[in-house]
Amino acid sequence: SDERAREGRQQREREKERKREGERLLLAWGRSSSMALAAKMQGALRRGYSTSRGGLSALASATHLTAFTNPAEDSFEEPVMLTRGEGVYVWDTEGKRYLDTLSGLWSNALGNGNDRIVNAATTQMKKLAYQHTFWNRTTDVAEEYADRLVNFSSGIGATQAFFSSGGSDANDTNIKLAWYYWSALGEPQRTKIIAREKGYHGVTITAASISGQPKMHAGFGPLPLNFVKHVSCPHYFKYGLEGETEDQYSSRLAKEIDDLIVREGPETVACFIAEPICGAGGVIPPPAGYFEKVQAVLKKHGVLFIIDEVITGFGRTGAKFGSNFYGIQPDLITIAKAMSSSYYPLGAALLTERIADVVREQAEKFGNFGHG
Repeated sequence: SDERAREGRQQREREKERKREGERLLLAWGRSSSMALAAKMQGALRRGYSTSRGGLSALASATHLTAFTNPAEDSFEEPVMLTRGEGVYVWDTEGKRYLDTLSGLWSNALGNGNDRIVNAATTQMKKLAYQHTFWNRTTDVAEEYADRLVNFSSGIGATQAFFSSGGSDANDTNIKLAWYYWSALGEPQRTKIIAREKGYHGVTITAASISGQPKMHAGFGPLPLNFVKHVSCPHYFKYGLEGETEDQYSSRLAKEIDDLIVREGPETVACFIAEPICGAGGVIPPPAGYFEKVQAVLKKHGVLFIIDEVITGFGRTGAKFGSNFYGIQPDLITIAKAMSSSYYPLGAALLTERIADVVREQAEKFGNFGHG
Protein backbone atom coordinates (compact mmCIF):
# COMPACT_ATOMS: atom_id res chain seq x y z
CA SER A 1 0.00 0.00 0.00
CA ASP A 2 0.99 3.66 -0.29
CA GLU A 3 1.25 3.89 3.50
CA ARG A 4 3.70 0.99 3.70
CA ALA A 5 5.75 2.40 0.85
CA ARG A 6 5.93 5.76 2.60
CA GLU A 7 7.03 4.10 5.87
CA GLY A 8 9.66 2.13 3.96
CA ARG A 9 11.09 5.29 2.41
CA GLN A 10 11.17 7.01 5.79
CA GLN A 11 12.94 4.02 7.35
CA ARG A 12 15.56 4.00 4.59
CA GLU A 13 16.12 7.74 5.03
CA ARG A 14 16.56 7.32 8.77
CA GLU A 15 19.06 4.53 8.10
CA LYS A 16 21.06 6.76 5.77
CA GLU A 17 21.12 9.54 8.34
CA ARG A 18 22.34 7.16 11.03
CA LYS A 19 25.15 5.98 8.78
CA ARG A 20 26.12 9.58 8.04
CA GLU A 21 26.09 10.35 11.76
CA GLY A 22 28.28 7.32 12.39
CA GLU A 23 30.81 8.56 9.87
CA ARG A 24 30.79 12.03 11.45
CA LEU A 25 31.37 10.53 14.90
CA LEU A 26 34.23 8.39 13.64
CA LEU A 27 35.84 11.39 12.04
CA ALA A 28 35.46 13.42 15.22
CA TRP A 29 36.89 10.65 17.34
CA GLY A 30 39.74 10.12 14.92
CA ARG A 31 40.76 13.72 15.66
CA SER A 32 40.18 13.34 19.39
CA SER A 33 42.94 14.15 21.83
CA SER A 34 41.81 11.11 23.81
CA MET A 35 43.51 8.55 21.59
CA ALA A 36 42.72 5.66 23.94
CA LEU A 37 38.99 6.34 23.73
CA ALA A 38 39.19 6.90 19.99
CA ALA A 39 40.98 3.58 19.55
CA LYS A 40 38.43 1.81 21.73
CA MET A 41 35.55 3.17 19.69
CA GLN A 42 37.20 2.24 16.41
CA GLY A 43 38.01 -1.21 17.80
CA ALA A 44 34.39 -1.75 18.76
CA LEU A 45 33.32 -0.83 15.26
CA ARG A 46 35.87 -3.23 13.76
CA ARG A 47 34.38 -6.01 15.89
CA GLY A 48 31.10 -5.38 14.11
CA TYR A 49 29.12 -3.06 16.36
CA SER A 50 26.63 -1.10 14.39
CA THR A 51 27.65 2.01 12.48
CA SER A 52 24.02 2.17 11.40
CA ARG A 53 23.22 3.28 14.95
CA GLY A 54 25.12 6.48 14.42
CA GLY A 55 28.23 5.08 16.06
CA LEU A 56 26.47 5.35 19.42
CA SER A 57 26.87 1.69 20.31
CA ALA A 58 30.62 1.97 19.96
CA LEU A 59 30.59 5.29 21.75
CA ALA A 60 28.74 3.66 24.65
CA SER A 61 31.67 1.31 25.16
CA ALA A 62 34.06 4.25 25.32
CA THR A 63 32.49 7.10 27.25
CA HIS A 64 29.46 5.85 29.15
CA LEU A 65 29.95 3.66 32.23
CA THR A 66 26.51 2.09 32.59
CA ALA A 67 24.88 0.56 35.66
CA PHE A 68 25.19 -3.19 36.37
CA THR A 69 26.90 -3.79 33.01
CA ASN A 70 30.33 -5.33 32.37
CA PRO A 71 32.42 -2.50 30.89
CA ALA A 72 35.32 -4.74 29.81
CA GLU A 73 35.96 -4.39 26.09
CA ASP A 74 36.20 -8.14 25.50
CA SER A 75 32.74 -8.72 26.96
CA PHE A 76 31.09 -5.68 25.42
CA GLU A 77 27.70 -6.46 23.96
CA GLU A 78 26.01 -4.04 21.65
CA PRO A 79 23.37 -2.32 23.81
CA VAL A 80 19.72 -1.99 23.01
CA MET A 81 19.63 1.69 22.05
CA LEU A 82 16.19 3.16 22.75
CA THR A 83 15.17 6.39 21.09
CA ARG A 84 11.50 7.03 21.77
CA GLY A 85 8.46 5.85 23.69
CA GLU A 86 4.69 6.09 23.59
CA GLY A 87 2.63 4.79 26.49
CA VAL A 88 3.80 1.30 27.41
CA TYR A 89 5.92 0.87 24.27
CA VAL A 90 9.49 1.93 23.43
CA TRP A 91 11.42 1.78 20.15
CA ASP A 92 15.08 1.24 19.39
CA THR A 93 17.22 2.83 16.69
CA GLU A 94 16.26 0.09 14.24
CA GLY A 95 12.56 0.82 14.65
CA LYS A 96 11.89 -2.34 16.69
CA ARG A 97 9.04 -1.95 19.19
CA TYR A 98 9.19 -3.33 22.74
CA LEU A 99 6.48 -3.72 25.38
CA ASP A 100 8.10 -2.15 28.46
CA THR A 101 6.73 -4.67 30.94
CA LEU A 102 9.11 -3.52 33.71
CA SER A 103 8.05 0.14 33.37
CA GLY A 104 11.70 1.13 32.98
CA LEU A 105 12.81 0.05 36.45
CA TRP A 106 9.37 -0.31 38.07
CA SER A 107 9.07 3.45 37.74
CA ASN A 108 7.51 4.71 34.51
CA ALA A 109 4.02 3.91 35.79
CA LEU A 110 2.19 6.42 33.59
CA GLY A 111 4.07 5.53 30.42
CA ASN A 112 5.92 7.72 27.95
CA GLY A 113 4.51 10.81 26.28
CA ASN A 114 1.89 11.54 28.92
CA ASP A 115 0.61 14.97 27.85
CA ARG A 116 -0.71 15.94 31.30
CA ILE A 117 2.73 15.46 32.84
CA VAL A 118 4.61 17.09 29.98
CA ASN A 119 2.30 20.10 29.92
CA ALA A 120 2.32 20.55 33.70
CA ALA A 121 6.12 20.31 33.81
CA THR A 122 6.50 22.74 30.91
CA THR A 123 4.16 25.27 32.52
CA GLN A 124 5.96 25.06 35.86
CA MET A 125 9.44 25.30 34.34
CA LYS A 126 8.42 28.44 32.50
CA LYS A 127 6.95 29.91 35.68
CA LEU A 128 9.67 28.87 38.17
CA ALA A 129 12.23 26.29 37.09
CA TYR A 130 14.14 25.94 40.35
CA GLN A 131 14.31 27.05 43.94
CA HIS A 132 15.62 25.37 47.07
CA THR A 133 13.95 24.83 50.43
CA PHE A 134 16.88 25.76 52.67
CA TRP A 135 16.93 28.49 55.35
CA ASN A 136 13.20 28.99 55.76
CA ARG A 137 12.58 29.35 52.03
CA THR A 138 10.13 27.20 50.07
CA THR A 139 7.80 27.36 47.07
CA ASP A 140 4.07 27.24 46.61
CA VAL A 141 4.17 24.02 44.60
CA ALA A 142 6.46 22.27 47.11
CA GLU A 143 4.05 23.07 49.92
CA GLU A 144 1.01 22.07 47.91
CA TYR A 145 2.59 18.80 46.85
CA ALA A 146 3.81 17.94 50.36
CA ASP A 147 0.29 18.46 51.69
CA ARG A 148 -1.30 16.31 48.99
CA LEU A 149 1.38 13.62 49.38
CA VAL A 150 0.91 13.40 53.14
CA ASN A 151 -2.87 13.19 52.71
CA PHE A 152 -2.42 10.43 50.13
CA SER A 153 -0.10 8.56 52.51
CA SER A 154 -2.01 9.15 55.73
CA GLY A 155 -3.35 5.60 55.67
CA ILE A 156 0.15 4.32 56.57
CA GLY A 157 0.71 7.05 59.15
CA ALA A 158 2.64 9.70 57.22
CA THR A 159 2.41 13.22 58.64
CA GLN A 160 5.40 14.96 57.05
CA ALA A 161 7.53 14.67 53.90
CA PHE A 162 11.18 15.41 53.21
CA PHE A 163 11.91 15.49 49.47
CA SER A 164 14.90 13.92 47.74
CA SER A 165 16.06 13.25 44.21
CA GLY A 166 15.41 9.51 44.34
CA GLY A 167 15.10 6.37 46.42
CA SER A 168 18.75 5.95 47.40
CA ASP A 169 19.08 9.31 49.10
CA ALA A 170 15.58 9.03 50.55
CA ASN A 171 16.69 5.81 52.25
CA ASP A 172 19.86 7.55 53.44
CA THR A 173 17.64 10.31 54.84
CA ASN A 174 15.49 7.82 56.71
CA ILE A 175 18.57 6.15 58.22
CA LYS A 176 19.79 9.58 59.36
CA LEU A 177 16.34 10.36 60.75
CA ALA A 178 16.43 7.13 62.77
CA TRP A 179 19.82 8.13 64.22
CA TYR A 180 18.55 11.67 64.83
CA TYR A 181 15.52 10.26 66.65
CA TRP A 182 17.56 8.05 68.97
CA SER A 183 20.09 10.79 69.63
CA ALA A 184 17.25 13.12 70.64
CA LEU A 185 15.98 10.49 73.09
CA GLY A 186 19.39 10.14 74.71
CA GLU A 187 20.32 6.85 73.02
CA PRO A 188 22.95 7.85 70.42
CA GLN A 189 24.52 4.39 70.64
CA ARG A 190 21.55 3.01 68.68
CA THR A 191 23.28 3.03 65.28
CA LYS A 192 22.97 -0.52 63.93
CA ILE A 193 20.67 -1.27 61.02
CA ILE A 194 19.10 -4.64 60.31
CA ALA A 195 18.39 -5.35 56.66
CA ARG A 196 17.71 -8.45 54.59
CA GLU A 197 19.70 -10.55 52.15
CA LYS A 198 18.59 -9.94 48.55
CA GLY A 199 17.05 -6.62 49.54
CA TYR A 200 17.69 -3.61 47.32
CA HIS A 201 17.62 -0.09 48.73
CA GLY A 202 19.83 1.95 46.40
CA VAL A 203 23.48 2.56 45.56
CA THR A 204 24.69 5.41 47.76
CA ILE A 205 27.16 4.32 50.45
CA THR A 206 24.58 3.62 53.14
CA ALA A 207 21.83 2.43 50.79
CA ALA A 208 24.25 0.03 49.09
CA SER A 209 25.36 -1.25 52.50
CA ILE A 210 21.84 -2.08 53.61
CA SER A 211 21.13 -3.72 50.25
CA GLY A 212 21.70 -7.46 50.55
CA GLN A 213 23.30 -7.80 47.14
CA PRO A 214 26.95 -9.05 47.26
CA LYS A 215 27.65 -7.79 43.73
CA MET A 216 26.93 -4.27 44.99
CA HIS A 217 29.62 -4.63 47.65
CA ALA A 218 32.38 -6.44 45.77
CA GLY A 219 35.38 -4.19 45.15
CA PHE A 220 33.88 -1.18 46.93
CA GLY A 221 36.22 -1.04 49.91
CA PRO A 222 34.43 -1.22 53.27
CA LEU A 223 30.97 -2.03 51.89
CA PRO A 224 28.79 -3.10 53.52
CA LEU A 225 29.53 -0.72 56.38
CA ASN A 226 29.98 -2.52 59.68
CA PHE A 227 26.88 -1.08 61.40
CA VAL A 228 24.67 -3.02 58.97
CA LYS A 229 23.56 -6.55 59.89
CA HIS A 230 21.78 -8.76 57.38
CA VAL A 231 19.17 -11.44 58.05
CA SER A 232 17.60 -14.04 55.80
CA CYS A 233 15.60 -13.24 52.69
CA PRO A 234 11.94 -14.27 53.21
CA HIS A 235 11.78 -16.55 50.16
CA TYR A 236 9.59 -19.40 51.40
CA PHE A 237 9.53 -21.41 48.17
CA LYS A 238 13.34 -21.40 47.97
CA TYR A 239 14.42 -21.48 51.60
CA GLY A 240 11.51 -23.04 53.46
CA LEU A 241 12.35 -26.38 55.09
CA GLU A 242 10.69 -29.64 54.09
CA GLY A 243 7.32 -29.87 55.81
CA GLU A 244 7.54 -26.29 57.09
CA THR A 245 4.40 -24.20 56.57
CA GLU A 246 4.57 -20.54 55.54
CA ASP A 247 3.49 -19.50 59.03
CA GLN A 248 6.19 -21.66 60.63
CA TYR A 249 8.76 -20.26 58.20
CA SER A 250 7.72 -16.70 59.10
CA SER A 251 8.05 -17.56 62.79
CA ARG A 252 11.57 -18.88 62.19
CA LEU A 253 12.64 -15.72 60.37
CA ALA A 254 11.10 -13.51 63.05
CA LYS A 255 13.04 -15.47 65.67
CA GLU A 256 16.22 -14.93 63.64
CA ILE A 257 15.67 -11.17 63.87
CA ASP A 258 14.83 -11.44 67.56
CA ASP A 259 17.99 -13.47 68.23
CA LEU A 260 20.13 -10.98 66.30
CA ILE A 261 18.76 -8.00 68.24
CA VAL A 262 19.41 -9.78 71.55
CA ARG A 263 22.90 -10.81 70.46
CA GLU A 264 23.84 -7.31 69.28
CA GLY A 265 22.09 -5.66 72.24
CA PRO A 266 18.71 -3.97 71.74
CA GLU A 267 20.21 -0.72 73.03
CA THR A 268 22.52 -0.63 69.94
CA VAL A 269 19.93 -1.28 67.21
CA ALA A 270 18.34 1.75 65.55
CA CYS A 271 16.07 0.28 62.90
CA PHE A 272 15.03 -2.53 60.61
CA ILE A 273 14.47 -1.83 56.91
CA ALA A 274 12.56 -3.94 54.38
CA GLU A 275 10.63 -3.79 51.12
CA PRO A 276 7.02 -5.03 51.25
CA ILE A 277 7.95 -7.18 48.24
CA CYS A 278 11.62 -7.84 47.47
CA GLY A 279 12.00 -6.28 44.02
CA ALA A 280 15.48 -6.64 42.56
CA GLY A 281 16.03 -9.68 44.76
CA GLY A 282 13.57 -11.62 42.61
CA VAL A 283 10.08 -10.15 43.11
CA ILE A 284 9.56 -12.11 46.31
CA PRO A 285 6.30 -11.58 48.22
CA PRO A 286 6.43 -12.14 51.99
CA PRO A 287 5.24 -15.48 53.37
CA ALA A 288 2.03 -15.60 55.38
CA GLY A 289 2.30 -13.86 58.73
CA TYR A 290 5.82 -12.53 58.10
CA PHE A 291 5.34 -8.82 58.71
CA GLU A 292 2.93 -9.38 61.59
CA LYS A 293 5.53 -11.48 63.40
CA VAL A 294 8.48 -9.22 62.52
CA GLN A 295 6.65 -6.11 63.72
CA ALA A 296 5.95 -7.80 67.06
CA VAL A 297 9.69 -8.42 67.49
CA LEU A 298 10.58 -4.82 66.59
CA LYS A 299 8.01 -3.42 69.03
CA LYS A 300 9.29 -5.68 71.80
CA HIS A 301 12.77 -4.20 71.47
CA GLY A 302 11.74 -0.65 70.54
CA VAL A 303 13.43 -0.88 67.12
CA LEU A 304 12.19 1.51 64.43
CA PHE A 305 10.74 0.13 61.19
CA ILE A 306 11.64 1.74 57.85
CA ILE A 307 9.53 0.46 54.96
CA ASP A 308 11.00 0.91 51.49
CA GLU A 309 8.03 1.59 49.21
CA VAL A 310 10.13 2.78 46.27
CA ILE A 311 8.85 -0.05 44.05
CA THR A 312 5.58 -0.95 45.75
CA GLY A 313 4.22 2.55 46.29
CA PHE A 314 1.51 4.30 44.26
CA GLY A 315 -0.64 1.35 43.33
CA ARG A 316 1.90 -1.31 42.37
CA THR A 317 0.13 -3.93 44.52
CA GLY A 318 -3.38 -2.68 43.81
CA ALA A 319 -3.41 -0.73 47.09
CA LYS A 320 -1.91 2.73 47.53
CA PHE A 321 1.17 1.21 49.15
CA GLY A 322 2.52 -2.23 49.88
CA SER A 323 2.10 -1.33 53.55
CA ASN A 324 -1.65 -1.01 53.04
CA PHE A 325 -1.73 -4.34 51.25
CA TYR A 326 0.23 -6.25 53.92
CA GLY A 327 -0.96 -4.44 57.04
CA ILE A 328 2.41 -2.84 57.82
CA GLN A 329 2.66 0.04 60.30
CA PRO A 330 6.06 1.66 59.73
CA ASP A 331 7.79 4.54 61.49
CA LEU A 332 9.47 5.88 58.35
CA ILE A 333 8.55 5.38 54.69
CA THR A 334 10.74 5.68 51.59
CA ILE A 335 9.12 6.52 48.25
CA ALA A 336 10.31 7.39 44.72
CA LYS A 337 9.97 5.89 41.20
CA ALA A 338 6.22 6.00 40.38
CA MET A 339 6.02 9.12 42.54
CA SER A 340 6.95 11.08 39.39
CA SER A 341 6.66 8.23 36.87
CA SER A 342 10.40 8.95 36.43
CA TYR A 343 9.69 12.05 34.35
CA TYR A 344 11.68 13.90 37.00
CA PRO A 345 14.19 12.65 39.62
CA LEU A 346 12.08 12.66 42.77
CA GLY A 347 11.76 10.77 46.02
CA ALA A 348 10.82 11.42 49.62
CA ALA A 349 11.23 10.28 53.19
CA LEU A 350 7.85 10.21 54.90
CA LEU A 351 7.76 10.68 58.68
CA THR A 352 5.10 9.39 61.01
CA GLU A 353 3.97 11.53 63.94
CA ARG A 354 6.20 9.63 66.37
CA ILE A 355 9.31 10.60 64.39
CA ALA A 356 8.22 14.08 63.25
CA ASP A 357 7.54 15.29 66.80
CA VAL A 358 10.96 14.20 68.07
CA VAL A 359 12.75 15.61 65.01
CA ARG A 360 11.04 18.96 65.52
CA GLU A 361 12.10 19.12 69.16
CA GLN A 362 15.68 18.05 68.40
CA ALA A 363 16.04 20.53 65.54
CA GLU A 364 14.88 23.33 67.83
CA LYS A 365 17.76 22.51 70.21
CA PHE A 366 20.31 22.77 67.39
CA GLY A 367 18.70 25.81 65.77
CA ASN A 368 17.82 24.01 62.54
CA PHE A 369 17.43 20.59 60.93
CA GLY A 370 20.89 20.10 59.44
CA HIS A 371 20.06 17.95 56.47
CA GLY A 372 19.19 18.82 52.91
